[in-house]
Parts: sequence; structure tokens; C-alpha cells
Amino acid sequence: MNYLKLRQKPFQFLALTSVSLSEFDDLLSSFVSPMNRELSRTSRGRTRRNKIVLPVSLPDYGHLLFFILTYFKLNPTHEHHGASFDMSQESASRWIKRCLKALNATLSQKGHLPLRNGADFASYLKKKNSKY
Repeated sequence: MNYLKLRQKPFQFLALTSVSLSEFDDLLSSFVSPMNRELSRTSRGRTRRNKIVLPVSLPDYGHLLFFILTYFKLNPTHEHHGASFDMSQESASRWIKRCLKALNATLSQKGHLPLRNGADFASYLKKKNSKY
């Protein structure tokens, strides 16, 4: 998939990611810092000595965010998602893990993480309704 070409087709971009271009750009500005942090650490959380080189098919943070958002929207196998982005299943799996951590950090920072139980959801609704 070509992220830059799809940015020129807003309806198709929305269908593939579930976010509009303006929402994507807003997420992207917050995604950069957690992704940098993720790329600077090993899988065990230690500071990485060597720099991770981004794959040719994912040359920047916009591509990485598009990669993880399309993964969640389309729910393909790692093999299929890797093939869509011209990489192996193993590479796709590693990048999905890295991007997922950064996306969760981004959504948490913006207050958009899903609530995991009914009591939390009820308290969220009470707070939200009290604001209006």
C-alpha cells in the first residue's frame, strides 16, 4: 500500500484506517515521540546501542502510523499485512509490536484508550455528562 498516494484519496484513506486525514495528522504529531522512544529501546526495555533502520516500505513515522492503523482496521494475518507492505511476515510481526506500543502510548496521552470494565465506563459517562 502506498501511504502517500492514499493521502490524496480521503474517502479511501478513511475506509482503510477509520480516521480522517486531519485526525491522522493530529495522531501523527503525538505518535512521533512514543515511536522514537520505542525505537531507542530493546525488547527488554534497555537502551539500544545500535540504531534501528526503518524498512524501505515504512520510511517515516507517517508510514508507520498508517501501517498499524490499517492493521487494526483490516485485521489481516501478519503474512498478508507484510505482503501488502512488501515485507516478510516476521518483519511485519516485529513492526506491528513496536507500532502497537507507540500507538497505545499516544492514545493514552490523548485520553483515548478503551475502558476495560463496566465500572470504569460508567464513571467515564458520569464525568462526561456532568460537563454538559
